[in-house]
Amino acid sequence: MYYLSASIEFSDPDAEPKIVSHAFQQAYIKGQRKQQFFEQWYDFSLKNESNATVLDICRNAIKSGMNDFRWADRYIEVTDKIIPTITNSRKKKEHLIEAYKILISSKNSRGYGINRDVFKAKSQKLLEGLILVLDAIQDIKEKAKIILFAFDNGDMGSFTLTNLIEVSKAIRERNVNDDLLSEKIFNAMTSATEYLMQQESKRTNILEGLNEELIKHAKGR
Repeated sequence: MYYLSASIEFSDPDAEPKIVSHAFQQAYIKGQRKQQFFEQWYDFSLKNESNATVLDICRNAIKSGMNDFRWADRYIEVTDKIIPTITNSRKKKEHLIEAYKILISSKNSRGYGINRDVFKAKSQKLLEGLILVLDAIQDIKEKAKIILFAFDNGDMGSFTLTNLIEVSKAIRERNVNDDLLSEKIFNAMTSATEYLMQQESKRTNILEGLNEELIKHAKGR
């Protein structure tokens, strides 16, 4: 009934935006989770709501099990609009971390071909932007966690592996007291080394950096 009410209001060109917005919110609160409902809510919000509200709708759709990768892409598109308006680096960090994790979670629903290529480009751009913010606020532990997250989700790119070496060195030299994190970094570098050794293109500089860090980790230096 609530969805029907929202749908009727949405279809009425003379309906007050506030009334339509309230109808969609009530339908969601009362348990409406159909794909068509979220599509109508999203279409309405693009023209009548704030970017923050559009993000909430995308987030709600994803949490409700809408596995279509378009919801992740929509979330990223709105995040791209919001980020330049955020002056607080820590808030920017939070937005980018959530966006990156949402994008990565959509990987398996994309299949292969052009959708996967677009995903790779978007995830790389987002990761690079996130690392810039984390470097600016010198949040080395969060940077390490994000690089490990990227690595654990199949990112073996040179950018990720170079930053894996950098966070290993920084955590070691700053004597960061987090044995679990250090162990995860060590294991990731070990896996990365094994992976690179099996490739035709060895990426020698990265291999040397990984081996050097592994040796220093083993020596406790």
